[in-house]
Amino acid sequence: MTTNDRAEIFLEMARSTYEPQMTAHLHKDQPILLPGAWSAGGKVYDEPWDITFFGPLVGEFKYAVNGAPDSMSCWREYQMYWVGFPDFRLTDYKVFLKEDGWIARITFGGTAPDGQIATVHQADFATVGEDGRLMRMEWFVDTYQWQQQVLTKCSGLTIPEIREIVHQPSGYNKLIDYVLALPQNA
Repeated sequence: MTTNDRAEIFLEMARSTYEPQMTAHLHKDQPILLPGAWSAGGKVYDEPWDITFFGPLVGEFKYAVNGAPDSMSCWREYQMYWVGFPDFRLTDYKVFLKEDGWIARITFGGTAPDGQIATVHQADFATVGEDGRLMRMEWFVDTYQWQQQVLTKCSGLTIPEIREIVHQPSGYNKLIDYVLALPQNA
């Protein structure tokens, strides 16, 4: 595979990762599918493989996918964001290619019913194996920015209360569960 072939594959995988998140708020009742995000050309494999993920609020974890668009979805996370910001979405991204994948600079945003506007940032570092499968995805954020602008609004919790939850094992999932169980969401 040539360098140009790899570059095209990486750009398509990145587009498949980010663009569905730009319009997800328009279809809140449907899972957010990421066709082509997990493997080159959206290839589905008989045997799943583990992708290692890392983020500052969740730590490192592995998730098994087979390449299908519904292998993994960020829908529950977005459902949490939509509690505070009904139009929360990925608003912009720029991809920078690297030898074994890409780096993306991402902006998310939304407007709360009270008019509060959130604009938060993330950087993704994606590593793709020689066979075209996503092997590792790390994302980095300004944790305080996300907690202050987004998570406090969605949860009604203070930053210390949010930190107490997310620093537990599976803490970010516990925060999502907490927010989705709030009376206005029940």
